[in-house]
Amino acid sequence: DRIEHFPHRKGRGGFLANQPEGRLVFGRRWVLHPEQLARLECATELSSLVGRESMVHIMQQMDAVLVAGGNSFYLLDWVRRSGFDEVIKKRITEGLVYIGSSAGSILCCPTIEGAKHFDPPEAAPELTNYTGLHLVDFAMIPHSQKDKYKQRIEETTAELQERGWEVVQLTDDQAVVVNAGEWKIVGTQT
Repeated sequence: DRIEHFPHRKGRGGFLANQPEGRLVFGRRWVLHPEQLARLECATELSSLVGRESMVHIMQQMDAVLVAGGNSFYLLDWVRRSGFDEVIKKRITEGLVYIGSSAGSILCCPTIEGAKHFDPPEAAPELTNYTGLHLVDFAMIPHSQKDKYKQRIEETTAELQERGWEVVQLTDDQAVVVNAGEWKIVGTQT
């Protein structure tokens, strides 16, 4: 039911796995492993690419990219080292659809600093600048319906708001859709 919010078109998609076990959990419906993705003609696993030239070449062929969850600090470090950060911003202006899940959504924000309450920054020991891709002008906190995160979500929200950021809390059944600078939350709050 949420797919209707994204443009339907035939094309190629990219997948960026950020979990040590290399799996993508998409909502509650799908679990795709890299070997399953390899069977899909439209999917390319981006984390296997080496160098900016490879990234530019592959990303030019894509209509959409899905950036999965995992450790936000590890993901940001990889995004910068690989050149993905530069390429993705350019491709979005050309119409590429960016889909972020968990850490992939946090990466879209102006800062990933709030993720320190959920992910250990030590996963990327050389990363000292927590500036995100800044694809949106607010901070996102995913998994907000989970009771085990309630206190950390409250602390993170307060900390980010104190620094002047608008904070959007999302459940696992919600998404933010951004189009032409306007955004809205779709899905249901659990």
